[in-house]
Amino acid sequence: MSGFTVRLHSWTGEARELVPRTLELSSFLRMPARSLACSFAVDSFPLELVSADVLRGGRVVFSGKLDRQRTSMTEDGVILEIEARDKGAALLDNEARPRLYERITPAALFDELIAPFGFLLTGGGLGVSVPSLIIPKGRCLWDAFGTLCRLTAGLLPYVRGDMVAVARPASLVTVELGGAAHPLLELSHGYHHYRVLSRVLIRDEAGEYPTEEANAYTDAVGIARTRYYVPAGEYYASPRWDARQRIARSMAELVEATAAVPGVLEAEPGDCVRVACAAATLENLMVGEVTWRAGPAGVTTRLGLVSSVYL
Repeated sequence: MSGFTVRLHSWTGEARELVPRTLELSSFLRMPARSLACSFAVDSFPLELVSADVLRGGRVVFSGKLDRQRTSMTEDGVILEIEARDKGAALLDNEARPRLYERITPAALFDELIAPFGFLLTGGGLGVSVPSLIIPKGRCLWDAFGTLCRLTAGLLPYVRGDMVAVARPASLVTVELGGAAHPLLELSHGYHHYRVLSRVLIRDEAGEYPTEEANAYTDAVGIARTRYYVPAGEYYASPRWDARQRIARSMAELVEATAAVPGVLEAEPGDCVRVACAAATLENLMVGEVTWRAGPAGVTTRLGLVSSVYL
């Protein structure tokens, strides 16, 4: 199992260390929580478990609370399955208090919503305020904070370790795939034209749509996909800006690629990637998702890749 062990903690404080029969550990660029799913062969049904730590080579590579625990007796014996997420899960599972903010900055909202869960903030434009921000009922902490970051900086936040960054991911690391160090087991690359918007028409106070934001890329390749936009809420004061953001977000979904390599690749969401092999040379890619998978067939790393040009 390539050195993976999992330390499980019960609600009574008891801890036991097991070698998993299968393990999947994932990190994401656009979600604040890392996730774990694994299974174990055990002798008997365990007590209720509350948390798990994953160790590799004596180093803790994941700590989180359990979301799900299931034990079953099968032909293969007693099998324990667990799912867990790290502390970033609290930012998704907890709602922000519905309210109206006036002259709120990302730094101030971070201190109120995100910092209590053990995160630190970095980035630019953190002191820029908006005239007002409405947090509706049902919006989670992470989405509430992300909305303000998109309004003030035009960027979505991402998590790396204990840091929340409000910046365009800019890694000093470039992961080279396809060579002797990281030979490819699988590679796919595609374009999703159906996700891309060609233009957004903005309604004015008279109910007409005289203002247009266009996408130069779609003009060049012949894509026609129009949306009509009615400004509301926190976007009412800057409708053209938000229309441009909608086009930019659609362009971020244009390119999608996946790659798999043997063993554990120590890559992080936001790292740059270059692929060079006999079948393809791919540039301007960035890690959007990393998954370590371990099981009877061995250990692999699977990367979900996005375009760094349109991010």
